[in-house]
Amino acid sequence: EGVAVHRDGSIWCGTETGDLLRLTADGGSVERMAGTDGFLLGIAFDGAGNCFACDLRHATIFRWDAATARMERFASSGVRVPNYPIVDEARGWLYVSDSVGEDNRSGIFRYDLKTGEGGLWCREAMSFANGMAMAPDGNGLYVVESNAPCISHVPILADGTAGARQVVVESVHNVPDGVAFAPDGSLVISCY
Repeated sequence: EGVAVHRDGSIWCGTETGDLLRLTADGGSVERMAGTDGFLLGIAFDGAGNCFACDLRHATIFRWDAATARMERFASSGVRVPNYPIVDEARGWLYVSDSVGEDNRSGIFRYDLKTGEGGLWCREAMSFANGMAMAPDGNGLYVVESNAPCISHVPILADGTAGARQVVVESVHNVPDGVAFAPDGSLVISCY
């Protein structure tokens, strides 16, 4: 489900069997880098090439360490359905959407990039928080709410806390799932 491009141009993805795969930039080969024996959803890289992977089955975030090529548990404090990670190296945080659907208690968790310690960051209930994208200016997160269906913006305030959530796109048809910014600043929404 999750796809991310490594700084070397290779394309990485996770699978429903917990495999972390690397496709060469030219598409010529596929290599299994590691596995969790779980179900990988969203993945993201930091500047050092470490890959953070959300695992549905284990309800945790794993980190593939670029220096050791090992996949290890990184963070799990409180998250129930970790769906999508965003690396914020400028502030030293990893944001993770929690896609709990039935009780609408989903939201966004935040973990220290070095230690994995953290917890619930945005406490406003969301309707199945899913894919996310960092705002181009780095001062907020755009979050897909698949069951609403809408896209919300959660500001990152100067003190690091979450600002008030605001719906910025309403009535997205066909179950919005992912979101990204194009080079021209357009918000691109993928649907399930």
